[in-house]
Amino acid sequence: MKDFTRPKKPPIEFSIDDDVFLCTPEVTVGAATQLAQMANEKNDMQRMLMLGELLDLIMFPASAQLFIARMRNPENPITNEQLGDVLEWLMEQYGERPTRPSPASSSGGSDTGTESTAGVQLVG
Repeated sequence: MKDFTRPKKPPIEFSIDDDVFLCTPEVTVGAATQLAQMANEKNDMQRMLMLGELLDLIMFPASAQLFIARMRNPENPITNEQLGDVLEWLMEQYGERPTRPSPASSSGGSDTGTESTAGVQLVG
């Protein structure tokens, strides 16, 4: 039998004001599918509806409910600017959390004169 279990990773956390939000440690298959559909959707209203579904897929249920409620709360809102910042930051977090180590790259030929990492900015 082959066991495909992976070690558990901690949730991704962020805060807005006094509220802390918890997200899944990795992008689920459902969330990846939703992101691909959102990228291809031309209708802005449909994209906003899909965003709510996406939040349900990447946030733990209590966090998703609070986040969506705050987006509708005129007294304690999450603004469009904050939403954009959160989504951008989350995509960075998910992008920096590979599901498995990258395979080692070949050393390449010594006659090329270039390195495969030339111009790559390292993340600290």
